[in-house]
Amino acid sequence: MPKPSIQNLSILDGAVENLQYTTQISGGGESSTRTTHIALFNLANHRIMLKSPQPPMIQNGDQVIVAGGSQPGQFTALACRNISTGWMTQTQNQGCAIAICAVMLAFSGLFCLVMPLALPMPIFLGYLIYKMNKWSSLTRQAHSMIAYVPVTKIPPLPTS
Repeated sequence: MPKPSIQNLSILDGAVENLQYTTQISGGGESSTRTTHIALFNLANHRIMLKSPQPPMIQNGDQVIVAGGSQPGQFTALACRNISTGWMTQTQNQGCAIAICAVMLAFSGLFCLVMPLALPMPIFLGYLIYKMNKWSSLTRQAHSMIAYVPVTKIPPLPTS
């Protein structure tokens, strides 16, 4: 799944409106499957998309804070904190995947000493490690932005 390109993180807060849930299943066949839970909602005059490995614990009327970046037509939330309930998205650790790529980079670098035609492999692995590390850093930054924002518990909006 390609990650959106987010350069500058920002924070939005307000009441959740027009909440919709969906799931995305990847993998299958003989490999393992991975389910991604997607919440789409309106917040502070923006359309928000929040992807999470666990179902997001938000409802219409909940007061939330999200951190992420604007994409064409929507705001991609990398972190979400539900002020009404205390729930918060979990950070996703990519350390193991980065370590595996680093080991593969080392072996492919050694292989290039024997077979120089294999040079594109370590270049690709180096780029992949760079992008994974950058994405991991962005999600950690987004979580830290909303984790320590002092807020007062705001009651949910009345529903009619």
